[in-house]
Amino acid sequence: MPPCIYCGTTDMNLFKKVEHVVPQSFGTFGSATPTLRCVCDPCNEFFGQALDQPLARDSWEGLTRYRQGIRSREKRKHPRIQLTLGEEEQLGDFAGAVLQDVDGTKGGLPVPKPQFQIKNKKTGKYEVYPIEKIKGFKMDDKLYGEAGSREVRIISHIDDRQSVIDELKKIGVDYKHKNDFFADFARDGNSVLVEAAVTVDHTIKRAYTKIILNAFAWQSGQDAFLDSKWDRARGYIRYGTNPLRARMSNKPFWGEETDTMRFAGDHINVMVENKDGNVIGKIQFFNHYIYEFILIENHPIPVEQEFAVRFTRNEPPAFGEKRFISRA
Repeated sequence: MPPCIYCGTTDMNLFKKVEHVVPQSFGTFGSATPTLRCVCDPCNEFFGQALDQPLARDSWEGLTRYRQGIRSREKRKHPRIQLTLGEEEQLGDFAGAVLQDVDGTKGGLPVPKPQFQIKNKKTGKYEVYPIEKIKGFKMDDKLYGEAGSREVRIISHIDDRQSVIDELKKIGVDYKHKNDFFADFARDGNSVLVEAAVTVDHTIKRAYTKIILNAFAWQSGQDAFLDSKWDRARGYIRYGTNPLRARMSNKPFWGEETDTMRFAGDHINVMVENKDGNVIGKIQFFNHYIYEFILIENHPIPVEQEFAVRFTRNEPPAFGEKRFISRA
């Protein structure tokens, strides 16, 4: 069983757990849930906390996971996710408001953050400054008008309003509160457009890459992954060294798809293939974007080690090729 495919330890006492090829946060796959016994317990624990949790809770995939009803067991901060209400007329004064952190234990629409908004005279739109960003605001009479003519408002719970006013005073904005407004749009189960901006940093990229490399080790075996040509990818995943070249695309993953037609369902697609003399790894969650990494440069792998697999919750993994699904 040893050595560990990520850190190289050979201590037999450190292999009591199994590493899931796909984090359990995204479900299991019938009676064929793939696991690895060649990842040591310290690496397994590190991956769970440092990579798997951010991917499952603080990413676009995490948001989709919440929408599918997969909940977190506890509340956590989501610094990579910012939610704002859309610009629909029905939202009134709340249009464009920044929302509170996602509550992965419950789902549903978060309430607005305490924030200050001011209308930009040139664009005709309100600029939004959550309470923690008010200190970076600079008043410009040419953009916002002179004192007395500025269109400003505060969005907050009544208990937080004074905190926003106090922050404004620190930067020289004397705000006089006139009236409160209420989120009538959120009543009676109305559907509301929410826009999400998600940061994909190296933590999330390493989490994607780990799933790809786990799948490779699961498919081709421990010995194939221990080859030194995988050292760069291995080091990036475990220690964050030497980032891999990567890109994101909205291209179809499987050959039967088109740009507008994708396989329905909450699939996770993974592929490792030779391309242009390099080894490429691809991953796609829930038919969204494809993340592509150069795993090995200028050194192809044996053709028999190339593979493509689709993971669907509660179903056995389905293997296929780039142009078709053999068992769908």
